[in-house]
Amino acid sequence: MDMKMNELARVGFVVSRQPEKHRVRVEFRDTVTAKLVSGWLPVLVPRASADMAFDLPDVGDQVLCLFLGNGLEEGFVLGSMYGAQTPPVSSGDKFHRTFSDGTTLEYDRAAHKLRASVRGDVEASVTGNVEVTLQGNGKVTAGGALELTSAAKIGLNTPALSMGGSGGGGTEAATQGNIRHRGNITVTGGDVTVNGISFLAHVHDCPHGGTTGAPK
Repeated sequence: MDMKMNELARVGFVVSRQPEKHRVRVEFRDTVTAKLVSGWLPVLVPRASADMAFDLPDVGDQVLCLFLGNGLEEGFVLGSMYGAQTPPVSSGDKFHRTFSDGTTLEYDRAAHKLRASVRGDVEASVTGNVEVTLQGNGKVTAGGALELTSAAKIGLNTPALSMGGSGGGGTEAATQGNIRHRGNITVTGGDVTVNGISFLAHVHDCPHGGTTGAPK
């Protein structure tokens, strides 16, 4: 090939995007005269058939382009490159992805830690089963209401179960069906009502006439 290498491969900056065709136009600022702008160039991706990947560079991204012939009309964008204004993550042990809204996904293979920070909602839809196994402790904290719904059954199997409520609302449970318990039940500052009959206020007929007093 008699074309110069600097005409085949060129570094430029994205100036416009065509998401529906996964293409961009690139401006080259290495000329001494007017700035040159390419035609619409496809951006290479890992997969683009039954399995697909979509990751279009933003306007202003620095990219490496490969051209197929004379001119700037036919070619490809091979990928983006870091620059002085956008330095990479300093650790070689991290897989890191940062989005423009502040969301980050990161795995540190040296620390064996996966971290996700999402600036918005998270949705997951699974058509099969989900199984989570923790070798250590687990914790779920919600700033608002937390709801768990099952169309069949919810099972809890643990050697110790602790429930508590705070903030003035306390803890309330409502169920339909039988409850079997082995051990003591302690009620402090309240009452037990069965079919509308209070344990603390109920009375019995006295065989000598009248009624007995309430339990003490």
